[in-house]
Amino acid sequence: MGEFFVIYLSVFFSNLIFLGFQSFISDQWLSLKILLIAFICQTCLYYNDLYDLKVTDSFSELSIRLLQALGATAIILAGVYTVFPPASVGLRVFVVSIGFDIVFIVSWRFVYTLILNRKWFDQKIVLFGSNEFSRNILSEIRDRKDCGYVISGVILEGDAEQDSRMQSMLGKNNGAMVVGYKNQVGLCDMVKGLEIRKIIVAIEERQQSFPVKELLKCRVHGIEILEGNSFYEMLTGKLIVDHIRPEWLIFSDGFKTSRSRQLLKRLIDVTLSFAMLIILLPLILITAILIKLDRKKPDVDPIDVWRYFAKICAEKQISVGDKVCHLMQTWLSEAEGAHKAGIWHRFREKCAEQGGDVAPQLLELIQKYIDDREPASGTGNPVFFSQERMGKEGRVYKVHKFRSMVVDAEKYSGPIWAGENDRRITRIGLFIRKWRIDELPQLWNVLNGEMSFVGPRPEREHFVRQLERKIPYYMERLTVKPGLTGWAQVSYGYGASDDDAKEKLNYDLFYIKNMTILMDLMIVLRTVKIVLFGKGR
Repeated sequence: MGEFFVIYLSVFFSNLIFLGFQSFISDQWLSLKILLIAFICQTCLYYNDLYDLKVTDSFSELSIRLLQALGATAIILAGVYTVFPPASVGLRVFVVSIGFDIVFIVSWRFVYTLILNRKWFDQKIVLFGSNEFSRNILSEIRDRKDCGYVISGVILEGDAEQDSRMQSMLGKNNGAMVVGYKNQVGLCDMVKGLEIRKIIVAIEERQQSFPVKELLKCRVHGIEILEGNSFYEMLTGKLIVDHIRPEWLIFSDGFKTSRSRQLLKRLIDVTLSFAMLIILLPLILITAILIKLDRKKPDVDPIDVWRYFAKICAEKQISVGDKVCHLMQTWLSEAEGAHKAGIWHRFREKCAEQGGDVAPQLLELIQKYIDDREPASGTGNPVFFSQERMGKEGRVYKVHKFRSMVVDAEKYSGPIWAGENDRRITRIGLFIRKWRIDELPQLWNVLNGEMSFVGPRPEREHFVRQLERKIPYYMERLTVKPGLTGWAQVSYGYGASDDDAKEKLNYDLFYIKNMTILMDLMIVLRTVKIVLFGKGR
């Protein structure tokens, strides 16, 4: 908001220099013209990451991105003025306002950074706890320069190892008051003396010695007491499923749905998906032709042999010798959490110890089995790829995408996560995945009501059942429709492992708990930013 005001002033002063106050009387649309410039300029600043303090931490990076943003502003406004000449403020005014923009924005940024570094407006808080969750909160506050909080005190929870880790993390020169678990008498008076207005309770196990009286005294004296999960959610825009207690989810705010909101969301879904299908029809046709021309075939390497042989051996579909099969099953049982390529090489070494290298024989047998039992799909070179996914309330539906992988991509491997630089991805597939073009056919799913424009990423039932056993609260993400884009996708990006799935669930739960139409709009704007700069996959 401050920067928007600064940009508006830049154009205002430029107009004042050349046309004087009389221009505001004679041109009743002048204020709207200046607002247009400010809006487009700030949009370009946003899409050049100028509101990400980690990106613009250095002056050189700030300068480069600021010039890029102002250049983009000039190009966009030139196009607008060509189509709507009356919207122009004049060349002289515009050029001078660019000069003012540079001076004012850099000055404003300098002042803003000074305020953040000096912590002039940061709110002092006390953190109660020294466990891993408490340390996560401390790390987030330290990493986010503009979070608005500063840790003024830490109350340890009595576990020697955890307390030691917290004290080590705080360091000697942190300036925070550290209170031992046994020294909590007079805690409220101490907090009031430091002019602290908020206490964050991040203890997971509330023991008998929990200072209820002191915290109650603080509360009745107007000091806010916040549950650690509530504060972390507000601070980071996500939850941590490993630290959530069911009672907190039950009694916390959020998860509000109303029929009017659902109808409005559905109306927006239908309007957006229909409009995009019409506007992007030429791109859809060109993509379809290119996919049809790309005829990359699946290739086989040792990791595919490993995966497929493991499946065959386990299911006893073919016989490759009891000794070899037993060896493979032994290695499979020891492979939990290990790198599959490494296990494959160890398996080959073990086979060599037993009388020779059987890899060529395995490859020949597997290929023969595939040819005999699993012939090619017979679909030629399809443009679209359809796959079953789990939707709202666990209902299974078919999601449609542009095919970005070879035909029968999972013939050898079975269901696996798509990885970065996956060999199964075709040449055109690399391009359309990078720019998210492969997702466009899902607009039909949105139109049909199987998906929403914004929501959690839809997953296959195979992975959902697998992750349900490993990750707490995983099935809660099925309480809303899956989305073409979502809070997890724009905040975390692509994931291809169980750990990634857990981290994305942290964001999905935050979205489900707090979803609004305004939040959906913000997610769409972030998605546009990701697509424009090719950050997708």
